[in-house]
Amino acid sequence: MHEVLINVKDGVPYPNTLVYHTPWYRDAFIIAMCLQVTNNEGLILSWINSLEDVYDYNIEDKEADNLGQLLYLISLSPKEERNEQLIQIVLHEAQSISVKDETEIDCYISGYTDGAILPVYQTLLLKFGLENLSMKDDFDISLPADYYTDLLWVYKKKKVSHLKYVLKSIYKRSIKRDFAYPYLDWAKAHYHCSTFAPVSAQSYPLSWEYGGNNADLEKMLIIDADALKKNVLYPHAWHAAEMFLYLLEFKTSS
Repeated sequence: MHEVLINVKDGVPYPNTLVYHTPWYRDAFIIAMCLQVTNNEGLILSWINSLEDVYDYNIEDKEADNLGQLLYLISLSPKEERNEQLIQIVLHEAQSISVKDETEIDCYISGYTDGAILPVYQTLLLKFGLENLSMKDDFDISLPADYYTDLLWVYKKKKVSHLKYVLKSIYKRSIKRDFAYPYLDWAKAHYHCSTFAPVSAQSYPLSWEYGGNNADLEKMLIIDADALKKNVLYPHAWHAAEMFLYLLEFKTSS
């Protein structure tokens, strides 16, 4: 948990406070889940209430998964403090990037995430955000899962009929640790109840990321003279949060 909290600076959740100069909704989403289960969400409520943009604009593409992540973040604020105008802007944006299939049954959002079009992942995140706001949900999707769908371990126990096909079509995990972006493997391990996910062999820090979009890796030289050469940054809040939430669930259920 320390490696999550150390990356919350002045009430703003960063992937890493040294090398990232702006927060990412994708990282903030899982950091906020970690803070919520430990009753620490108050640490970032001022930042959440100050948000004005649907997208975090950390890369050139408008990333469609930001919509659901943002709605979830807003849901953490007390109802009377929520930015209702921003919620409506998000819903309008969701409609503008929505797709209806030829049967007029499926309605889902579709856009870019990490440079790829991942409508299942994006739509399930949107549905999760709407659910946490107790809002009407007109989105439905029965496409086969994409390769980010099993990051959403929050859906693994949901008994929702219209998701059965999607969740059954989850890709089988390859036996390969993702040492560059270990938070992805931890999220997938959480979904599949697997123990196969990377963790540092040293006592601290346990979390990291190699490279990273817009990461100012030269800042890592303050604490590691070889970091720039290694192309590594640490600790990493998303990685730490995924580990914490995984261990919290399986320790509680054991």
